[in-house]
Amino acid sequence: MTNQGPGDADHWKSYERQYRTTCTNFDSFTEFRQAILDFRAQLTADQLGLVREWIAIGRANPWIAKACDPPFNELSFGICQDFRELAERLLHGNWCLGQAFALENLCFINQIDGGDEWLTIRGAIPFEAITMQSYNETIEQAEERLRETIERIRRASDEQLRGLNY
Repeated sequence: MTNQGPGDADHWKSYERQYRTTCTNFDSFTEFRQAILDFRAQLTADQLGLVREWIAIGRANPWIAKACDPPFNELSFGICQDFRELAERLLHGNWCLGQAFALENLCFINQIDGGDEWLTIRGAIPFEAITMQSYNETIEQAEERLRETIERIRRASDEQLRGLNY
């Protein structure tokens, strides 16, 4: 698997459609395409494979599929280096529909424009929508709940995730 993606023009047609029909903040399709290629080049082959899987899962989600400002693609992803960075992003609030953050094999994709409802995926298994911070908890409480949730997700079997028993 290369970081450049499939070489055929059909692969880029969907991206060109995104560029022409949504808000991308790029001055040309060439610039938009290059930004995607630059993002891919920063990833390992394993990371790129996961991001591609998560894009397919996100596009199959009825809410995330509607993302258009900006469109949902590789540029939607923030790859976090550690839990602290992930928590800072997820608990910030007011993210665009389709904004995604990942840590290792965990991915969270925002399902509500400006909201706080995250499609949660481990590997290739989408299993839950999680609200990151409730109105009645402090940021510290939300961070601790997120830490505990991630540990339960990491320890759970695939079957437990699918059955929401983690």
